[in-house]
Amino acid sequence: MANIPILQSNFKTLTQVFPVPQLNNVGNPARDVNENLLPQSMTRQASLYIDANIICGVSKYFDPIQQKIRGGYSQIVVVGLAVPAFPIIVTESVATIKSYMDERNNCLELCTDL
Repeated sequence: MANIPILQSNFKTLTQVFPVPQLNNVGNPARDVNENLLPQSMTRQASLYIDANIICGVSKYFDPIQQKIRGGYSQIVVVGLAVPAFPIIVTESVATIKSYMDERNNCLELCTDL
């Protein structure tokens, strides 16, 4: 028979970030003196209380405005949410999120035969 994981709730509080494009005085994307787009503002934040068991993936955050990876931020993939439609960006590192995901993978303790 198959081993089925019986997961205990594992709630964590993460810091979610809401990137906001910087705009100029007429509402267009703001640029620096060299005409490069300014990075997104990452100051809008909130606590995210989430069961770590529904996190199914993590990656570094790729800033679509600057077309590069932004240090200090990760993007998590959650079961049931489409990534392009609703990315969840957090301040926790990839290693920290991975450690939360690894907490659930001990099948000797968490699995049962059905």
